[in-house]
Amino acid sequence: MRRHKAQVAVLGAGPAGAIAARQLGLAGIDVLLIDPLTPHKGQGIESFPPSGAPLAEELGLLQAFCAVSDGPAEAMQMVWREAPELRAFEGAGPLLLHRGALHESLREEALRYARALKARVRDVGPCGEGVQLHTDAGKVQCDLVIDARGRHANKRPATDLTALPFTAREDSPAFVMGLEALPDGWFWACSLPEGQVQGVVFQPAAALAGKGAAARAAYLTACLAESDCFPYLSAITVGKPAAAGLSAVGDPVVTARHLLVGDAALARDPIASHGLVHALRSGVQTAIAALTILDPTGDDHAAQSFCATNIRQRWLPRSLPRIVPMRINHGFKPRSGPPAARAKCNPPQRRLYCKVR
Repeated sequence: MRRHKAQVAVLGAGPAGAIAARQLGLAGIDVLLIDPLTPHKGQGIESFPPSGAPLAEELGLLQAFCAVSDGPAEAMQMVWREAPELRAFEGAGPLLLHRGALHESLREEALRYARALKARVRDVGPCGEGVQLHTDAGKVQCDLVIDARGRHANKRPATDLTALPFTAREDSPAFVMGLEALPDGWFWACSLPEGQVQGVVFQPAAALAGKGAAARAAYLTACLAESDCFPYLSAITVGKPAAAGLSAVGDPVVTARHLLVGDAALARDPIASHGLVHALRSGVQTAIAALTILDPTGDDHAAQSFCATNIRQRWLPRSLPRIVPMRINHGFKPRSGPPAARAKCNPPQRRLYCKVR
């Protein structure tokens, strides 16, 4: 059986894992990014709020985000309270990103600074002062593991909310988002060019339990039939359901050398979270903690406490820690081609350059 070695093994090449691997690689750490590395299937739009622009710019990734976007949303319809609301963003709306292209772009960026191992991880366990992984491509020996395999990285209570993605068609203005309450849940959707609509219906997990593809399609079509935001949807296609509720592990520090990051540690409630911003911040912060643990003069306990404290704070109804410096306006340029990146920070290559306060 083949054996691999690295200082840090990052499990999972989603946004949080890719950012953690990239930041550690920039800091001069030997990183092995372990993931099946399969192409991202299906369509999907993800909104990236203007408040995340300073972080994306500080990481040097704002241009990459703009490259996988048609631009910002222009308005938001909300059928949530007694009276419907329409909010025009006037050029400061969230950036609408193509999820598959975004994930591919972040993965490619990470692999500029990390090695790749195309494999699935079967087991993670201690080995001396380090960690040993069993994968379907051989054993991996490393000093530290950053686990970014999402909600399934560690056992936790099941959530009571399920997301059911869909695509549809409607002759309506493009780049308008809709958020609408349903009797037992809600849905978010966005109109795109050429009459496309993409969205997600959130429903109690029990309502979809045991339903096959045809039954899920019928259920979702019934949910959307009375929509005020998108009243004329047609050609509805339903994707696979996924867990969507707020879910966190008790402690993101599994062992002294095994840290959970992103959704593996805390999967945010979709109605209140800016999930991509959370993934970026989580990846940066865990990379900082990992550097401290790997440093012979570092304080391991302080780094582990930092990770655990971040999770506890995010359970509370408060804003996330700010990443500094914040040097650009909170808004994306109006649609006239992809928004240009603002003056980018170009730090020395082997330095972790995002600080948290």
